[in-house]
Amino acid sequence: MSPAVLYLAVGAVAVGLAIVITPQVRRAALARGYVAGVSNDRWHRRPTAHVGGIAIFLSFAGAVAFGILMLSPAGVTGLPGVELRPLTALVSAGVLMFSTGLLDDLRPLSPAPKLLAQVAAGAILVSGGVMLRLSGFGPVDVFISLTWFVLITNALNLLDNMDGLAGGVAAIAAGFLGVIFVLDGMAPFAMVAFALAGALLGFLRHNVAPARIFMGDCGSLFLGIFLAGLALAPAPGLSRGLFGVVMLPVLILAVPILDTTLVTAGRIADGRPIAVGDRDHASHRLVALGLPEGKAVRVLWLLAAAGGTLGVLLRTRERAYAYLVGGILMIGLALLGAFLIGVTVRRSGGRSGAGLLQRVFAWQRGKPFLSLGIDLALFTAVYYGAYALRWDEAALTQELSYFSASLPLLIVAKTAAFVGVGVYRIDWRHFALPSAAVLLRGAALGSLLFVAGAVLLLGPGPSRGVVIIDFVFTALFTSLARLSFRLFEAVGHQLDQTALPTLVVGHGADVPVVFTHLRTSERPRLRPVGFVDLEPGVRPGSVMGVSRYVGLGGVEEALSKQNPAAVLFCDRGDADAADALRTALLGRGVPLFRLSVELEQLALPLGGDDAALEGPSSSTGVRIPPGH
Repeated sequence: MSPAVLYLAVGAVAVGLAIVITPQVRRAALARGYVAGVSNDRWHRRPTAHVGGIAIFLSFAGAVAFGILMLSPAGVTGLPGVELRPLTALVSAGVLMFSTGLLDDLRPLSPAPKLLAQVAAGAILVSGGVMLRLSGFGPVDVFISLTWFVLITNALNLLDNMDGLAGGVAAIAAGFLGVIFVLDGMAPFAMVAFALAGALLGFLRHNVAPARIFMGDCGSLFLGIFLAGLALAPAPGLSRGLFGVVMLPVLILAVPILDTTLVTAGRIADGRPIAVGDRDHASHRLVALGLPEGKAVRVLWLLAAAGGTLGVLLRTRERAYAYLVGGILMIGLALLGAFLIGVTVRRSGGRSGAGLLQRVFAWQRGKPFLSLGIDLALFTAVYYGAYALRWDEAALTQELSYFSASLPLLIVAKTAAFVGVGVYRIDWRHFALPSAAVLLRGAALGSLLFVAGAVLLLGPGPSRGVVIIDFVFTALFTSLARLSFRLFEAVGHQLDQTALPTLVVGHGADVPVVFTHLRTSERPRLRPVGFVDLEPGVRPGSVMGVSRYVGLGGVEEALSKQNPAAVLFCDRGDADAADALRTALLGRGVPLFRLSVELEQLALPLGGDDAALEGPSSSTGVRIPPGH
């Protein structure tokens, strides 16, 4: 049997065992009353068995036992040897956390013994050589490693907040770790990774919405410690540089880290204990944007897969590009987290924790420290990316010494340029083309200051190719970062299943105003699915992501193709168009909304004639009547 067949066989055995064992565990749990009841801080709507981790653990153990039999000298050929001490430590720590979680599921424990067990499991891993070696000073590295193990274990526990979420993310992480170990020729580690992924895939058949069983703490704590350890398992293919050592586990476990950061920040801001459950996780916030539960879970699965893909690239000769894209992904996740933390979840019955956060964001508008932090990360990632794009791998190794020496100077030069041209006076919520021009000037000035400073302070100047690439991508990515909130908002609105799918009828010039208004309007919540353009001479096509139909004659076609639940008329005083719409909607049961605004002069200049003000102006819309 070849190694590839072994991995497939172990994964298949794990899937089959989980499919068979999980229903048995569910029936036993229901019979003995081991169920999670419905409460305000939980997402499920009916009592559900909550010890599914037993099925995951037994399926995983059975598949590993099968793999060990196949690894015997007469079984699998072509496998290199590997030190088994780290693997033994992984299994031992996993057994300890599974046992602790099972006790907590059967008879809830206080936080202290669970934390003590997590530290003990981390100590087992460290004693087996599974740890981060960052500082070179033993006690510091041990402390950092134990902190990592505790944080990731609790991150998986917190992530288990929506049907199929934790199981799917953990399966994706385990699968990608298995691929990485295959690339590194570490067969035993690959085998256990694929066994875990298979057990989770089989369990997901019973755990996706609507879940018939939850994994419980015995599952989430076991998964947390095991994945935290697997991500740090020694692997010869990984650069031992500080950035490489840190990036791989962060990429593989990006979703649990993002979710834990959101929950921690929100609960601290709201003055609530971190350990007290609530509907304030990343998944809940996506649902609050209007995504159905299944789509919210799949979005987070997709993010987990993106992180895993970049983790695999770190083990290949494309590592330089993986560092670049990985850095950009981390910055993107930070931007997504900043956006989601401002999303209220009160629609879902949760609490947003927005009191302190609103003050922080208000302070940010006056003193943009958050914008500066994002820019510093982008300056570093883009400058490194310029080197990776300019030089091949052999030359890059030599050029990185100049990169390290010149990076502080580049950061100072670009920050000074951005401050000087007024970049940090731009509100991200209203970023537009004139704002991009300011950023372009800042990027150009920053590059000039950097080149001048490098020639004066470092002797040789930087490569012209590096400077040009860095300038272009600095302008591009800083602009994209500032557009990200509007992009997230627009995508969320398009996916919002709680808003009425709406056909918009009006003039093409109205589209930006109308669509922006619909994204921010809460009552009624309308989501554009098509646009009927009343301007003469236009052709069918698309506008802002929806189909465009032409003239009043296109209304019937749009109604039949889009089947909207509402129609919005952008009123420019065209009574004939309004009458035609009313006629087209007769008998369809589709409500017709009107959006308009009037521009009025509310006060006269000094010395002018008195005039009576006409009716009050509405607050939204696009119509400017003649004569004003």
